[in-house]
Amino acid sequence: MQNLGDLKLLRGVDLAILQTDVLDYARQANYFPGIETWISYIAKLYNEEFHLLARRDVKGVADLANQRVNVDLRGAGTAITAGRLFDLLNIAVAPTYDDQEVCAWETAHG
Repeated sequence: MQNLGDLKLLRGVDLAILQTDVLDYARQANYFPGIETWISYIAKLYNEEFHLLARRDVKGVADLANQRVNVDLRGAGTAITAGRLFDLLNIAVAPTYDDQEVCAWETAHG
């Protein structure tokens, strides 16, 4: 979302790289009214990978229902993608918005 905001509002910013589902989300939520009039899709760069990591006792995505799930910082592409995926799967989770580096350090150092 920050990249879209920068593209729209900052002088000298003429290009933004973002996930297509983030663009879809911004359109659906109407975060940038009239986005179709000032943005042009130029090229697909690569497929984004989404990795879902869980404790050993979680055997499937459905096991995350009603559990706390860290999805990265609020507004980050990963958080938006995760929210949309859980919605598509009809799995209600309690998202948390912690920095991934903090979570990795806490996991490693208990």
